[in-house]
Amino acid sequence: MGEAAPVYDWKSLLARCERWSRERAEWRRGKGHQVTADQLPAAAAPATEAQIAREEARLGVPLPPSLRSFYLQSNGHGVVGNFIRAIRSVEQLGWLRDVEPHLYDLVFEDDAAVARSLVVSGEADASWWLLNPGDVDGRGEWQAGRWSSWNPGMAWIAKDFFGLFESEVSASERLLAREQYPPPTPGTGRSRNELSVGDISSGTVVHGARIARTGYMYVPAEGFASTVTVSARPTARAGEWVVLHATRRSGPWNPVRREEIRPDELSMFEPLIFEREVAGNLAWSVDPPGSATFNSDAIAGADPGARGVMFGAPGIYKLQGHSAFPLSVLSNSITIRVE
Repeated sequence: MGEAAPVYDWKSLLARCERWSRERAEWRRGKGHQVTADQLPAAAAPATEAQIAREEARLGVPLPPSLRSFYLQSNGHGVVGNFIRAIRSVEQLGWLRDVEPHLYDLVFEDDAAVARSLVVSGEADASWWLLNPGDVDGRGEWQAGRWSSWNPGMAWIAKDFFGLFESEVSASERLLAREQYPPPTPGTGRSRNELSVGDISSGTVVHGARIARTGYMYVPAEGFASTVTVSARPTARAGEWVVLHATRRSGPWNPVRREEIRPDELSMFEPLIFEREVAGNLAWSVDPPGSATFNSDAIAGADPGARGVMFGAPGIYKLQGHSAFPLSVLSNSITIRVE
């Protein structure tokens, strides 16, 4: 019996891609860079069932479900992330040997999986998205990945096209966060003194709001570090929301007068010593990718702003959060068993 096919939430994923692109464009313009239309994502009108069926006949195979559902949402796409500049329309799909013969000649003797692949993206940064019809799971999905000359070679990233798209968007979100908020070098900062607060190696939890001082700002002190701890219930059923939780501790901090703040120095009126819930501020990675959907609306019964995840298929999933502020750090990993 084949695996149950998940529902691919293309609407939410394409919205994430659009949000990433808009934020990146605004940031780059603020730095004095020009942003042209071909550097932005652009969804297209949906393909019809008749269009898809015609191209499946041309290719000689039915398209895998996640790719087919993508075309029913958008027949092609502009920029997806930092390495993929365009996704082909269904009419532009083709086998590697036909549409990228120079790459085919390079790999056909040494990598049969790449040589037989379907090409779903245009070239960008010497990279292509490929789907492997020789590796099909119980859902009818094809193994998906990116071939890059600089990698070098092939990286099979996901079990399906949706997971590949999601992986690219997630990586681009994390890279943008690092570009927007370049962190101080861990461990550096002003020398500690008797007013330093928030040593995260201490077992005492201090809330920054309680020690904010009028006329002062808080800046990182020597030994500055940040830790993120995430949690969630360990089991769930496919199709139900699991609320994610995360706390963040950062410190130590030194109080300084406003006029003493150095250029480009991170400064806070209330030092972020302990943040009770930051799950909504993290970029989340899921292994294996492709079956997880994160909420964009409120979850019934949960606190406003809660971050949740829903899995479309049974399995064992590992999740990890990435915090970009005040330091770029990864959380602990958690495992959720989905039945």
